[in-house]
Amino acid sequence: MASNTPYIAVLEGAVDIDSLRPGEAESHPITLAVPSGAPLGVYTLTATATYRDEGGESHREVETLGVNVDEVRVERATTILLEGYRAVGEEAQPGEVVELTLNLRCVGAEAYDVKVALSPDPLGVFSLTSPSLLYLGDLNPGETAEAVYQLRVDGEAQGGQYPLTAQITYLNSKGLPGSAVETITLTVTPLVEFRILLEGELEALKGGASTLSGDLLLIGTESVRFVEVEVLEDEVFEKGSGGEEYIGALDPDSPLPFDLGFTVSGDAEEGLQTLRVRVSYLDHLNRRRSSVVEIPVYVEAAPEVETVRRRGGLWFWIRWLLGILPR
Repeated sequence: MASNTPYIAVLEGAVDIDSLRPGEAESHPITLAVPSGAPLGVYTLTATATYRDEGGESHREVETLGVNVDEVRVERATTILLEGYRAVGEEAQPGEVVELTLNLRCVGAEAYDVKVALSPDPLGVFSLTSPSLLYLGDLNPGETAEAVYQLRVDGEAQGGQYPLTAQITYLNSKGLPGSAVETITLTVTPLVEFRILLEGELEALKGGASTLSGDLLLIGTESVRFVEVEVLEDEVFEKGSGGEEYIGALDPDSPLPFDLGFTVSGDAEEGLQTLRVRVSYLDHLNRRRSSVVEIPVYVEAAPEVETVRRRGGLWFWIRWLLGILPR
């Protein structure tokens, strides 16, 4: 048996039969190999039979056979997928250490000698504090593995999103090398802390109105925008006239003055109380953020007002003139 096309190969196509009697028949399987890239269609094979008759004379017969290739059997290919990743602390701050975990899955066929190499961002914001190349071994289809890295954020990093590159290499089920490149994005959040600077102790009277006058200080690594301050109401304090104020942009180490009006409940306990001030702003991703700053306030009782009745008036002078009152 021989093939007339390069898309079909005959494997073990030769059959040797010692003898055949009249009316006798024998069947022998012929193995054909068709590559997965062969076009669908009809191909021809040539079958040649050689034999000798009873008189010892040689004969040769040739037959053409048709083979229909009507479907392709697709082999499963080896693929390593990055299913996801997570960072301990979704948003890192300058100077912090981040633990990054990559979740990998093998699909299709077996993968051998799986390795993962992580490359930090080109700006150098993240520095690896653990080996960059990790060996995960062999993976069966459907099996998962984790690659864990330790990275440190530069102390002067600006807030933003930074890409890292993970290169996955392996040997597929046929022993051929394969690879995949994935991009991981990590977010850096700037350091932001607010403080309110007062000239002295803040005192307020029960049932009265007072004003908080101070300077708002930003302790952080970069500026914030659209800053607003307001008094948070509770059982002791309520917003008064001017209980909220818009400040605008605020730079680190550059305090800006503000005034907030508040009132003290008439039922408030005397002594040290806590006035809470909410500071809200937009971060580098234009998200509204807020933090609360607590201010100690000494609440005092309101002084009693004595009503003094003055002696005088028209009737007083009439009685004095008539001698009713002592002169």
